Parts: sequence; C-alpha cells; structure tokens
Amino acid sequence: MSSARFVAAFNARSTDDLGALLAADTATELVGASVPPEVGPDAIRAGSFTHMLGEKPPLLAERIDDETVWLTHGPSGPVDVIIALTIRDGTITRLRYHTLWCDRAFVEASAAAAGRSVATPGGSEEP
Repeated sequence: MSSARFVAAFNARSTDDLGALLAADTATELVGASVPPEVGPDAIRAGSFTHMLGEKPPLLAERIDDETVWLTHGPSGPVDVIIALTIRDGTITRLRYHTLWCDRAFVEASAAAAGRSVATPGGSEEP
C-alpha cells in the first residue's frame, strides 16, 4: 500500500474506497489545531473525507511520495492541503493534515520548495 492507492480513491471521489485503506484504529491529526482526532474508518469517512471531497472548487489528490499526498485545485494547481500518511502492514494508521488554515508556514515552504503556489480561499492561486 502506498499513497498511489489513496490518490486513486480520492480522485474517484469514493469515501468507501478511502475508508477501505484505513486500519480499524486509524486516527487523524489536524496539525496546528486543537480539535479532537477522528478515529476509525467510519468517523474519518463521515468527517474529514466527506469535507475534503465536498470542497468547491473540487480538490484533486496528487502523489508526492509513498507517504505524502498534496490536495490541489486542479492538475498541478495550487496546494491547499498536505497529508502525511503513516502506513503499516498495508493499511493507513494515521493521517496528519497540514492545512493552510492551521499550518500555513509548512504548506507554503513545502510548495515553494517544489516550485508550486498555494491556494487562497475559494481555490485561487497565491504566489
């Protein structure tokens, strides 16, 4: 299991396929925010996956490496969210969400290092 399967399920807009990649005790972390984690496939499908798949304009997943995914506004578009995956025994056991709203410096630095821009509210581009 690598981030490629996550990207395929995300871009297919399938919360069921995304949930099938998760271990029973997978937890989320919204880096930089004081919110409780979502724990387990059902909570994550109903929470963060449904939220991210419902963004307008739609977010697309882009594989960066085996354990990192960027969510962007369009192919090679501005970066909105970076997801760090922890994968053990073929399933995702942890999802760390780095968002512009809670961890802006990390997202901006990561995007800049790759020569990419970051998103602004509504999905437009920011240098």
